[in-house]
Amino acid sequence: GGSGSLCSKTTPCGSITTAIGALSGRSIVYVAQGTYVEQVTLVSNVLVQGGWVPGAWTRNCGPTNATATIIQAPANANKTIIASSVTNTTLDTLTIKSKDQGNVGVGESLYGIFATGGSLALLNVNVTVVSAGAGQDGVPASTVPAQAPNNCAFATGSTGVGAVGGANGAGAPAGSFSSGGYTPSDGTNGSQGASGQNGTQGTDANNLSQDGVFCTLVLQDGICEPTSTRTSTGTNGTLGCGGSPGAIGTAGHGGGSSVGVYAAGATITINGGAVAAGNGGKGGNGGAGGAGGAGGNAGNPGAGGPSVPTNCRASQPCSTSGIAPFVAGAAGGAGGPGGAGATGGSGGGGAGGSSYSYFFVSGGVVSPNGTTLTFGSAGAGGTGANAGATGSAAQHN
Repeated sequence: GGSGSLCSKTTPCGSITTAIGALSGRSIVYVAQGTYVEQVTLVSNVLVQGGWVPGAWTRNCGPTNATATIIQAPANANKTIIASSVTNTTLDTLTIKSKDQGNVGVGESLYGIFATGGSLALLNVNVTVVSAGAGQDGVPASTVPAQAPNNCAFATGSTGVGAVGGANGAGAPAGSFSSGGYTPSDGTNGSQGASGQNGTQGTDANNLSQDGVFCTLVLQDGICEPTSTRTSTGTNGTLGCGGSPGAIGTAGHGGGSSVGVYAAGATITINGGAVAAGNGGKGGNGGAGGAGGAGGNAGNPGAGGPSVPTNCRASQPCSTSGIAPFVAGAAGGAGGPGGAGATGGSGGGGAGGSSYSYFFVSGGVVSPNGTTLTFGSAGAGGTGANAGATGSAAQHN
């Protein structure tokens, strides 16, 4: 290859994409030996032929010469060759490579050749795809709620028991393939548990009614007479509040799939060469749910009612000595401690991705002839309270 745009023998193009755009009625792109880091989108009625020696423009068309001319996806592309409804198009004596492993994103799927509709022929072409990206792990609960206070209001019937924990999220089913490629499958989040219940009530405060002590002189005889009634009421005690529920764990995300040749409604013929897929991406692990908050300690007792005197003694002078003892309403007892909040549910694991030498959907057909087909391992499902599904691995579906 060169660095120009004239695309001639003396000033060759700098990229295959530039050469395709400059065909102008011509039908062959002669590709010199070397590595071309680009994503190439094919057009109809074109032969892209590798193995040419730059400068001399001679060609060794032997089957091993495919390794000398490499098209590799750039770091931001998950497909190396794209063919959309092309016809009468051929790739010849080339090596098609995915991006490098270090550039694969989280949960990313990779395709060496991705064809939708139309037809495409491969002649002495090697396709090599690295392993797909692992799914993102779910986020575990990172904090525990603070202990509940002990000042909740008096309430009849509270039980003071711990709460039921949140349900764990479901593990992901297997991901799906469609005309747009592979869609990873995520687990589901855990659900939140219940709050702890408030503590048991203490003893009830009581009321005490007594005749008043408002003594007055009645005429001249100095006899005390009751003139009103007072009530002395104690206050109820507080009780421990129920603890707050723990935070949930979020779901693990699905891993990507690694596919050498993908035919969505396309007909692809492969003669010779080799197609090798990498491993499917591991599913992400579900995040663990968090512990619930502690219930409040036992409540505080209530206060006693105000002291009020009993009746004045009849037929006694209206003086201190003529007043009966003071009494007060009883205080409410302290409430019991609150129940702890429940643990939050853990997230389910994501599904593992798959590995296929080639895959066809939507009526697509792939016909290899004398082609070496290899594939990697299926991606394991992410762990969690409920694990995600494991992916698949085969030469084809």
